[in-house]
Amino acid sequence: AKGVAERIRGAFQDTTIDGVDGRLSASVGVACGRAGQALDDLLRAADRALDRAKAEGRNRVVVASTLA
Repeated sequence: AKGVAERIRGAFQDTTIDGVDGRLSASVGVACGRAGQALDDLLRAADRALDRAKAEGRNRVVVASTLA
């Protein structure tokens, strides 16, 4: 999942839009569910990972399992 997220982030970074100065960026939070895990818990983990990606400087992918 992280590899897919990194490819998407890279595609945003490499995209140019006529008339727009600067680069696009994407911050992504990735979480992988476990058997029996509630969807709300999975979404909460992904949201925390997204918040951390933004806090660490944006334009990055953070995987929830790497969170302390």
